[in-house]
This record gives sequence, C-alpha cells and structure tokens, in this order.
Amino acid sequence: MANPYAADDAHRVVQRNGYQGSSSHKTISRPDYAGTGYVNPMHLVKNREVGHYRNSAEGRPLQSVQVVIPSPHRGVSTINPKTATPVSHSASASVVPPLDYQLLLLSLAEEYFAAAGGAGSALALLQRQPDILEYQRLVATGLSCLEASLKYWRLPPLLEASIQLRYATVLHEETDNLDDAEEALSKGIVLSGRLQDFDLKYNMQHLLARVLYRGNARAGLKYLDKLIEDVEAYQHVPWAHQEVISALNQLHSIFATSQKHSDAAVGAIASSLEALIHLQESDSAESIEQAQRAIALARRSQLDRAVGDAPKLVAMIHFVDLCCTLRRFEPSQATAKMQAMQATLDALRQGSLLGDDNSFSIPIGHTAGMEPRSRNGVISSSSDGTQLLNLDWIPTQDIYSLGFLLSGICVAHKNTSDGQKSESMLHEAIRLQKKLVEEVVAAPQSIFVAASRHSCRLLLKAFMHLHLAFVLCTRTAWLLADEQLQQVKALMLVLGLHALDDLNLSVQYLEGVIQQAAGNLESSLTIFQSPSLAIAQINRLTASQLRMELASLSALNTLLIIRSRPHSFNTISSMLDYLEPICANHPNKAILTAYNFVIATVSAPESIVRTKQCLQYALQAAKFCGNKQLLCMTLSFLSWKFFRGVLGDQAEKSARTSHQSAKMAMDRLWMSVSAGILGDALEIQGRGKEAEAVKQEGRIIAAGLPPAVQRVETAIGRA
Repeated sequence: MANPYAADDAHRVVQRNGYQGSSSHKTISRPDYAGTGYVNPMHLVKNREVGHYRNSAEGRPLQSVQVVIPSPHRGVSTINPKTATPVSHSASASVVPPLDYQLLLLSLAEEYFAAAGGAGSALALLQRQPDILEYQRLVATGLSCLEASLKYWRLPPLLEASIQLRYATVLHEETDNLDDAEEALSKGIVLSGRLQDFDLKYNMQHLLARVLYRGNARAGLKYLDKLIEDVEAYQHVPWAHQEVISALNQLHSIFATSQKHSDAAVGAIASSLEALIHLQESDSAESIEQAQRAIALARRSQLDRAVGDAPKLVAMIHFVDLCCTLRRFEPSQATAKMQAMQATLDALRQGSLLGDDNSFSIPIGHTAGMEPRSRNGVISSSSDGTQLLNLDWIPTQDIYSLGFLLSGICVAHKNTSDGQKSESMLHEAIRLQKKLVEEVVAAPQSIFVAASRHSCRLLLKAFMHLHLAFVLCTRTAWLLADEQLQQVKALMLVLGLHALDDLNLSVQYLEGVIQQAAGNLESSLTIFQSPSLAIAQINRLTASQLRMELASLSALNTLLIIRSRPHSFNTISSMLDYLEPICANHPNKAILTAYNFVIATVSAPESIVRTKQCLQYALQAAKFCGNKQLLCMTLSFLSWKFFRGVLGDQAEKSARTSHQSAKMAMDRLWMSVSAGILGDALEIQGRGKEAEAVKQEGRIIAAGLPPAVQRVETAIGRA
C-alpha cells in the first residue's frame, strides 16, 4: 500500500481541483479551491474525533469535519511518546482494531458533499460570501478524499470505476475543471468496458457527453452521434433513448426507436421537444405547422397508459400544445386547450400525482441480459422490474405557476370584456412565483444547481410582471403598467447577466409604449428608433423572432406618431418597405391587424381603394383574434375616414358601433375619440342636445388622460 501520509501530493490534488472559468451566477463564482482553507485528506487520518455540521440556512456558519483516528504505524497517535507509559503489544492490539482507510476516505467524502449540499439552496438565496467559501472548502476536501482513495490504494475494478464516476460527477456539477472530469471518465469507461458492465459504462459516457458539451458543443454532439450508433448496434434500447434525447438533432430517431419498441412515453417526449424547437426556431407559418404536427404525435401517444402514468409528461404536452396555438393567436382553439390544461392540472393537484420534486420517470423497453443499477440515476428499475428512464424537468410548484402564466396570456385579448380574468391569473402566477423565489429547499443540492434554479425562477417572475404590464396597457391603466415595468427592471438588476436579451428588448419596447401613451412622443420615438428596435437595422437572417416582431411593432408605432408631420413621406415610405415582407402575411392575426390598420392611416388621401381594403382586412383579423382594442381603433378610424360630415343612418350606426366597441375595450382615449365622432354625426342630423351630451361624456373621459394627450387637436390626429 502506498504511503497514506503523502501530504504534498494530496496538497496538489486540492490545488488542481480549483474552479477555473466564468461564474455561473452573478454573485456565486467558482474560485480556486487552493486558497479556501481546504482540509488535506491525508491529514484526516491522524485523528478520530468527528465534529458536526450546522446548516447555514438557519443563519449559522457551516462547521468543518474534524476526525481523530489512530496512526497506522503505532499505537494511538494522540499519546505523547515522551510521556506515555509503556504498553504491551498484545494489549495495544486488543484496543486498536485495524482501520479500513479506503472506506474512511470515501465516507468522509460523502459527508463533506452532504454537508455542503445541505446548505446549497440557502446559500444560493442568501449569497453570504463567508458561507460560500466554506461550501467551496467542503466540496474541495471531499474531492480530495476521492482522489486520494484512487491514488493511494489498489481498488477492485468495479469500485474504482464507481469512484471515478462519482468524482467526475462532482467535478462536472461543482467546478469548471473539465479536463480532470474527462480524464476520470475515460479511465472509468475503460474499466467498466473490461468488466462488461454496460450500465456503468453508459452512465459514464452519458456524463462524458455533457462534460464535452460544456467545453465544446460541437464535440459533445459529435460524441453523442458516435455513442448513439454504438447503443443502437448493441440493442441497448434504454440507453439508445437517453443518448438520443440528449441530441436535439436526433429527435426523429428517438420517435422511430420508440415506435419500434412500443415506448410511447419516449415518443411523446421526443415529439414535444421537437415542437418546442420549431417554435423557438421561427414564427413562420411553416415552423408553426411543423410544431403542430409534432405535438399531434405527442397527443396521439396520450392514449397509451405509459404516458398517462407520467403526470408531468402530460402537463408538458398540454403546455407545448397551448404555446403552438398562442403562436398563431387562434383564440377559440387557445381557450379550449387552456381549459383542458387547467382541468388536467386541477385533477393532478387534487390527487397529488405530480410529486414534490422536479423529476419524473417513464417506462421503457427491457434489454435482455442488462439489469440497470442505481448509479447516476439515469436508468433505474421499479419494484416490479420495469426499466425506467429518469428525467428532470421543472419542480412541481413551478408547473402550477407556469399554468397560471399561460392561462393569463391565453385570455389577455379579452381582459376588458370578461371581468379582467387575465389580470387575476397573472397576479396569482406572481403570488405563487414569489413564494418559490423565496423558498429554501430542504433536500441537499449543489449551490450551483440551486443558484441556477433561483435564477430561472426570478426570470420567470420577471416575465410574469412583463405580461401583466402589457395586459394593463390594453385597458389604458398606464400607471399600474409602469409599476409592473419597474418590478421587471428591479428583477433584471438582480439577474444581471442572466437577464435574457428577449427580456431586455421587451422592457425597452414597453417603456416606449408607456411614453407614447403619456404623450411624450419624442421620448417614445427615441426608444422605438434605438439600434436594438429600429426596423432598418434588423438582419432578418440572424435576428431572433421576438426582435423582429418588436422592431415591427416599434415601426408601426413610429408611423402613427410621424404620419402627420411635414417632410415625413420618405421616412414613411422606407419603413413600409421594411415592414411589408415581415407583416403582410404574418401568422399572428393581431400583428396582421395592426399592420393593416397603420397602412390605412398612412395611405395617401387619393388611395381610397387601398385604404378600404386595408381596413377590411384589419376588421376581419381583429374580429378573428378577438382583440377589442384593435377593433375599436379600426372602427373609429373607419367612421371618421368615410362617414365624417355624412348625413344618414349609416354614419350614425358606424359612429355608435365604434363608441360601443371602445367602451368594451375600456380604452379611455378611444372612448373619448369615438364620443367626439358620434357627437358630430348626431349634430349634423340636427340632434344638438343629444350630440352635446355625448361630447360632454367624451370631454369628461378626456380630462382623465395625460395632459400631453389632451392637447391632441383631434382624436385620431390630423389626416
């Protein structure tokens, strides 16, 4: 046996396990462990007095482990050899039994990891630097114990391979030391291959693919491609599913494999992921159609018992299916799918079927001669011997808050006509998410896993506030909308680098909308024409779908502001050229309505035919998507454009329709506008008293608008 007191070598072990690379959280970095007050594992075998840990979640610092054990070469190490009374050899042997130092180091390593993991959730939330350093010290010492056991003892091959897997797993989860993780996995893969332990081998190869992907995405995917070929050639079906599911470009292969082996649940997951990829890739009609085809396959699999027995998988299918419909903005279908989703979540909640954590399992095909054992938790067996593929998704409570968010978005277009249900749902989503953000998880977990989850929850909460702000804008509650905007900005400061570009763009656009509503037109123009939102600076080949849409909406708002200004013809013409290929055939009916409405307002006075066509398209699209605000704007402009100064019942009918539509939309600006149009129509017919009453109603409403808006000469603006 090698010398267990090789302290210098062990010291270098700890130094090499330093954290290199960038931080995975704004305030949680992965510093070099060599300077964090590590405990050398070779010094641990000098004593045997075990201390205890205290959880920093209770506000107390973490306590390190101290061990007092006998020296392996002589009696008890705590006895001073200069003053000790001589003891016979036989007596000494009867008092001190031999110790298994390998087992001791492995046990110590797990105790250190458990002590660190027990405080991971609290540390991610509280961000106390002394406790974070203590956490790093505990993990570093645990890693050193594992490496010392590998370096200084000759271990049975199976045990050595298992330790290599554990060592590499901690390196992957806790550090940026990918080279050592890759080296440990490579050694372990060779050992498990010699032992023909395929379950252990595939566990390691699965982890190695993730390690490689962190360093180089292309290398990780290339390794997966090779691994997929191997597992399919050897007919190791469970691992074929797991490896393919890690490579997004192999989703069709997953579905084909699952159909071949009657693994309906795996096919449902593959189809759901494929639908998500299409939705993220583009908002084009083709991408949405492909996403709907994929989710239809997942829906078909729902009839299988294996899918029904995985409640979180059912919830995932509902979420993705609803997102597909929302992309097209088809209100009737979206409402039906929202109700189905809510019924499913209610049933799952009442039956407590979703569990308490973020994992779920699905049954998969059995491979003869291959019995999976619990190692990294990827493949396992149930009590009846069924092989299970274990997957991580979002925690159970997050599923409910996400359900409220999607429901609120689904009914946002009719918030003003159904008792403001959208606002209620979004407020409930925010309430649930606030509890989750402040939650300290009792189960042990890595500080970096906890920090990542905390960031995701903060990000989701920011999007909830953002959607609520937009919903408030639809009923012109501008002050309340601005309050929600400030909440989003505060969360973005906390998120720092974790705030997505999409969130930044959305906040910027919303700020421009609120400035425009307040009558601060120059400020809103500055925002709408900024480099990130200017339509002329968008590269359609590389820009994200959200950026293209927000840039298009910014351009439409800009046109409404500058259309009556002198010398704006060239600017308007140029912006229309940019907008046409993006908006003319947009699958989202709301954007199509806004585009046709703006085209009608900026068309030359002599272009009567084009104006009528655009207004007709806008009306049809607004009715289809149920957007009350766009409908009242279009009706008001139509009445003003074609029935202004006209005597007859048609003019009055048009004006009354637009006024009633504005009331349903709860849009104070357009209620005032339509009241003026209706008053003019009544006045022409000689009904002066009635006309004055309507106009007075409009003036009262207008008095509540921002002062800058009240100075507008006409409701719609100068033609």
